[in-house]
Amino acid sequence: MSFVQNALYRGTVSHTRKMPVKHSFDYPVFYAAIDLDSFETGGDLPSLLSLDSFNLFSLRQKDYGDQTPEGLKDYIRSVFSDVGVKTPHKIILLTMPRLFGYTFNPISIFYALDADGDVTGVVYEVHNTFDERHSYAFAISDDLTHHSIEKSLYVSPFFHVEGGYRFTQIVPGQKLKLGIQYSVEDKTVFSAALSAKRSPLTNKTLLKVFFLYPLLTLRVTAAIHFQALRLWFKKVPLTSKPAPPKQAVSSKSPPI
Repeated sequence: MSFVQNALYRGTVSHTRKMPVKHSFDYPVFYAAIDLDSFETGGDLPSLLSLDSFNLFSLRQKDYGDQTPEGLKDYIRSVFSDVGVKTPHKIILLTMPRLFGYTFNPISIFYALDADGDVTGVVYEVHNTFDERHSYAFAISDDLTHHSIEKSLYVSPFFHVEGGYRFTQIVPGQKLKLGIQYSVEDKTVFSAALSAKRSPLTNKTLLKVFFLYPLLTLRVTAAIHFQALRLWFKKVPLTSKPAPPKQAVSSKSPPI
């Protein structure tokens, strides 16, 4: 599988709201695909990217999962085990790294791979701007393309916790494509799409995205709040925030 090796994906995220008013925007992003073994072995990573320590770019295990003392890899393996995925040969994390120590990841993805490099499971870890996170976990038999699940985490002040998500993607290779469709009562109210191309994960490519998209991780947070302000001016009603879900992981997958 071509994305087992550490890689950098650079592309665009687009958001489209269809109800109760139409509203859309997009912004550039970059994602790193990292083998979780790298946190134990150090991996073959460029000097500008550090694991669990400060650098221009960095990844920290505490940013994901439940911060179990056993470490991120063991936690994600237990999540996969709970949904019936056999012990993965490799686990790949797709995420936006910290930049100057700061990041906000609306979504990060963990892929379980067997010894042949085939995807056997996937976990979508969603973060909101209220410092809450929730994971949606799936066992994959032979098709990564489509899977659905009920919404559990409050993400936007303009949406209730109701309805469900439909995830659509291809196995990341030279290209990365991910679509998320949010529906309520069989009506699509919101969709998001990520489209990116792969580059080698080197100091050269990291410096390129640093200068092309300065302070991007901070700008992602700023963009979310700015677009929320635009929706407020459009008189989209606000919803009250409920308590976070009691369970850290959702795995039931009813059709939408």
